Amino acid sequence: MFERKKRVLTYCNTGSLATVGLGTALGIIKLAHKNGLVEEVYVGETSPYFQGSRLTAYELKLEGIPYKVVPDNHIPFLISRGMVDIAIVGADRITRDFFVFNKIGTLSIALACRKFNVPFVVAAPSTTFDENYFSEDIEVERRKDVPREDYLYFAFDITPPDLVDFIVSDKGIKKLAWPGQ
Repeated sequence: MFERKKRVLTYCNTGSLATVGLGTALGIIKLAHKNGLVEEVYVGETSPYFQGSRLTAYELKLEGIPYKVVPDNHIPFLISRGMVDIAIVGADRITRDFFVFNKIGTLSIALACRKFNVPFVVAAPSTTFDENYFSEDIEVERRKDVPREDYLYFAFDITPPDLVDFIVSDKGIKKLAWPGQ
């Protein structure tokens, strides 16, 4: 994944504050930085709770990793302009048919990555894999704590496996697809 220095996009918080140890997606980024392979990290703000701009940015700052916080709706534009070399995100759940349930906005990132031939990687602990369910078995949570009653606000979205290049877990790396295949 990191054969040279890269500009990395990450989304939500997947570091020590959200998981154990180094974290998942942020753990990969921390290790790559330690090996001199991270030029800069783009951190999606992850609205409306701003886990990216509050938590991920804080962790990157502590580690001395160069980063920029970007509004969520800027992410596909950055990818289209060639400013992102790889996207590494976490997952809240991965079903037995390899659909990835993660913070709303993840699907937009995966679609932009596929369109512009940027690797899209999901990093998650093996405990995130739910062997009991297929993607169609799961109802996506809709937020009730919205600013106005006319808001339609989902907490998560679903990224299909054909948009995921690799899933990285404590059990190894699973290749799902690769741009152009």
